[in-house]
Amino acid sequence: MVIAGLTEVLFAMICTWGITLLLEKKYIWAAVILSFLPFSRPEAYLVLPFFLAYILTKNWKAVPWLMTAGLMYSIAGAFVFEDVFWFINKDPYAGVSIGKYGHGDPLD
Repeated sequence: MVIAGLTEVLFAMICTWGITLLLEKKYIWAAVILSFLPFSRPEAYLVLPFFLAYILTKNWKAVPWLMTAGLMYSIAGAFVFEDVFWFINKDPYAGVSIGKYGHGDPLD
């Protein structure tokens, strides 16, 4: 074991919880829980559209609840960072491939 937080476990927990709520037909609660996926792993932006499509077909009134986490973090960021869009403007993964890892020959 290492002394570090593994975001994969958090992502899996949120995803499993959201799927369970969807199967129980609790669409609004599922949308609220699934809205936290992008804040656990950036890969959630690839998975979230599938959940959005599923919720649209089952209960379209639950779709606005997919913005819950974004709104909560925006409000918190307005106080802490004085920037409502801090999670976009301060994204640590933005531009990672541009000069982050240095340069050199492919066989280095």
